[in-house]
Amino acid sequence: EWIILDIDDTLLDYRTGSLSALKKSLASNGHEYCNEHYQIFSDIDSKLWLEAQEGRLTPNQVVLKRFEELSVAIEADIDPRQLSTSFIENLVRDTFLVPDVFDLLDSLHGKFNLVAATNGITF
Repeated sequence: EWIILDIDDTLLDYRTGSLSALKKSLASNGHEYCNEHYQIFSDIDSKLWLEAQEGRLTPNQVVLKRFEELSVAIEADIDPRQLSTSFIENLVRDTFLVPDVFDLLDSLHGKFNLVAATNGITF
C-alpha cells in the first residue's frame, strides 16, 4: 500500500516558511516588510491556488501572478519575477517542519510505501 504525503502542511509548515521567505524576499528587493503584507500575500495566494485547482491557472502561472498582484496591492516597485524567484529560493533554503513530523513518518515507516508530493511547479 502507498501513502502520498503532501509536502505543504503535512511535512513542512508552509505558513512559517512562506512568512520567512516573504520577509527576506521583500527586504532583498528593497522593500520594507510590515505585518499586513503577509495577510495580503496569503489572501492572494489562496485565491490563485483555488483558481489553479479549478483549472483556470497553471501552478507556474500562480507562482508569478501572486507577486504581480502583491506588488500592486502593497504599492511596491518590485519586479514580480525577481520577487517570485527570491521567494522560492528563500522558501527552499529555510524549511520549517510540521511539529511531530518525525513521529508521523516513524509510525508509517515499514508499514506503507511513502511518497512526498507537491503542486508540480517546474523551473
